[in-house]
Amino acid sequence: MPLLTERLGVDSVANVRISVAKVVSWVVDGSYYGDQAVSPRIQELQAALQQDPDRDVRAYSGGPAELPKPKNSKKKNATKHKKATRTVTVFHQNPKNCEMEVM
Repeated sequence: MPLLTERLGVDSVANVRISVAKVVSWVVDGSYYGDQAVSPRIQELQAALQQDPDRDVRAYSGGPAELPKPKNSKKKNATKHKKATRTVTVFHQNPKNCEMEVM
């Protein structure tokens, strides 16, 4: 079980963690141990897999399909900043009298 809890449970490949989640759920939820208590390390691994960033890993470990979204820390009455506007002056030369006009 140390390989399962220390290495495969935190593997970078989601499919490996899915397989670990299936085994851990089977051990914890099933009658693998009978009346004996499940190891705290296995229970901790299941709790960690239930909070995994990958949705499928969470689902196979018995966790929520979607993690709760973080609360927005912005205030409701916060003022929105206006975009700065830039004034551009364009000079146009009048070919008739050779004067510059500002548009």
